[in-house]
Amino acid sequence: MITLHTLPRYALFFIFSISFSILSAQLNVSPTASVTDGATYPELYGARGITTVVIGEKTYALVAAYSDDGVQIIDISNPASPSAVASLTDGGTYPALNGARKISTVVIGEKTYALVAAYEDDGVQIMELVDPSFSAEEILANTVLLYPNPAKSQLQVEYTQPTQTQYTIYALTGQVVGQSHHREAHHTINVSHLSSGTYLLQAKSDKGEKYYHFIKE
Repeated sequence: MITLHTLPRYALFFIFSISFSILSAQLNVSPTASVTDGATYPELYGARGITTVVIGEKTYALVAAYSDDGVQIIDISNPASPSAVASLTDGGTYPALNGARKISTVVIGEKTYALVAAYEDDGVQIMELVDPSFSAEEILANTVLLYPNPAKSQLQVEYTQPTQTQYTIYALTGQVVGQSHHREAHHTINVSHLSSGTYLLQAKSDKGEKYYHFIKE
């Protein structure tokens, strides 16, 4: 029985039913492709978060997998024929992917970065997406790990392979307060002489020029 109290509810349901019917008539949905966790896509188990990014002429899907503690990168430039590009797992070069849940991308200048929120690590992993045709090896080759931050007496910089790098430390005033040169894959930079505060580290190598902010305790 419809009463004055239930009339608005029925009217709302009626309007929703008509709107849904119109939308269904206008929208044609058909399956295009699907991929699942396995040998080709090893970082999809427990997929929780997904985002897309366009780099050059290609479009990629980046998936955060909670159970696999990693990220799966898929080329979806041709949606009917997706292909695995790279898979990244927690540990070593990527210390903050345990329990990956959410992922997003951001463009800063000419560079594109992926940011992954990791529930179990209580942290965020930041990765630079370096090239439209990047592979897992290329991503690793361009990954730099800088720690600890804040630093007390030493700043550690890790590359995945020996890299000849010239470092220059700038105060926020622009003054040069330190310089060093390293050739190995693991670089130790002395910052014990610096006063407490925020600094800019310039790193020049054959891979290009990068800048990092760090805090001296």
